[in-house]
Amino acid sequence: TVPTHILGPWRDDILRAYPGAKVLAFDTADLDAKKRQEAMSRIAFGDWDIVLVPHSSFELLNVSPERMASTLDEMIRELEDVELETKQREGDKAPSLKDLARIRARIEAKVEKLLERAKKSNDHNLYWDDLGVDALLVDEAHAFKNLWFMSNMDAVRGISKSDSDRSLSMMVKVKDINEASRYRNLVMATATPVMNSLVEIFTFQRYLQPQVLDQLGLKGFDNWYRMYGKAVPRVEQRPDGSYQEVLRVAEFRNLEHLSATVRQVMDYVGWPDMPYLKLPKLTDDKIHIVQTPKHPMYDAVLKTWFAKRLAILKAFPPRYDYKKKEYIA
Repeated sequence: TVPTHILGPWRDDILRAYPGAKVLAFDTADLDAKKRQEAMSRIAFGDWDIVLVPHSSFELLNVSPERMASTLDEMIRELEDVELETKQREGDKAPSLKDLARIRARIEAKVEKLLERAKKSNDHNLYWDDLGVDALLVDEAHAFKNLWFMSNMDAVRGISKSDSDRSLSMMVKVKDINEASRYRNLVMATATPVMNSLVEIFTFQRYLQPQVLDQLGLKGFDNWYRMYGKAVPRVEQRPDGSYQEVLRVAEFRNLEHLSATVRQVMDYVGWPDMPYLKLPKLTDDKIHIVQTPKHPMYDAVLKTWFAKRLAILKAFPPRYDYKKKEYIA
């Protein structure tokens, strides 16, 4: 699966490299609701070497309800493991158990929604499981980095917990490929494997080497973080201009072990590997900072902005949240 806007170049490059390849390339219109079963039949019953599907349509290739239910059951079991660990560590009346109960209710509602959508879908003849796909290559794989995971570390900044149905759909299909090929036939290509958070490293490991995480006892994020992440206290500015001390993930530990583990599945391409790229040379081989005078209204605008922020802060002073252990504006 590749981004929609480069579907054509991908097809052309494949045929240039493999002139005799049997390539089937779909665009977005080929996989709308009315044509989807026809397209999936062509995949399942055709003798294709490569099938190109745009990212925007890949999620529409539905997996069977049984496969979806199996994956979602794993999510629930992961949540139950965290609840049990929290009870053992903090007792049955731990405040965090209420948060976990809310998360569990949300996940269970999500599970019901996805299963209900699968049952109501018109795609009951052929599912992803029936297509005979034996290898998967994902270009611009960072588009699928927002994968749900369970964590009991709400007070630590820098741990992104955003999740998307697109990433969940990808995980279900990746599990199918991994199980069928013994973790060999999955390729994920991206120039930005880590953009905003170290969670993204954990996510790619879940896609590419879940069996290794399981062997190391790092299948859950909290254990993974305790092994490789480190939060340090920092003073940060709030939007209202005031300051607060927070815990933010800022360092790695056991980096050599993490690097060795990740490099089992990661191949890095650097500048020495691309001598054909001609980069412009820097003047005097160094970066020069060009300073310009500030705008005449800069001081007045800054003064006005600070006056408004201070007025808001006096009218609505921050309160201390004992649960999160921080001031809330």
